[in-house]
Amino acid sequence: MIFAVAMMSIEHIPTNVASKIVASINTGADTTPPHGRGTSVVYAAIQGDFAQATRVVYLAMAGIMAASFLVAVRRMERGIPAEVTEAVEAEASPEPTA
Repeated sequence: MIFAVAMMSIEHIPTNVASKIVASINTGADTTPPHGRGTSVVYAAIQGDFAQATRVVYLAMAGIMAASFLVAVRRMERGIPAEVTEAVEAEASPEPTA
């Protein structure tokens, strides 16, 4: 909530008005945006902030996936690990029971 109020202050919206707008959005008081002077600027700023935050999250996830891929390519051993072949052989030939 504090972040949204701060972003609205960049748009030259008074703090008390910005707090009322954020509170109405958080409580779901009005399902449609109010039609007043400057409200379209406020909602455009909120949508822009949300889009920017979403973009940052997606780029961070892409970076993490790329780093994980590079670690996997560099660190994983080639072929089938010995533990897997041993487990498959153990399942294929069960030990006789007495």
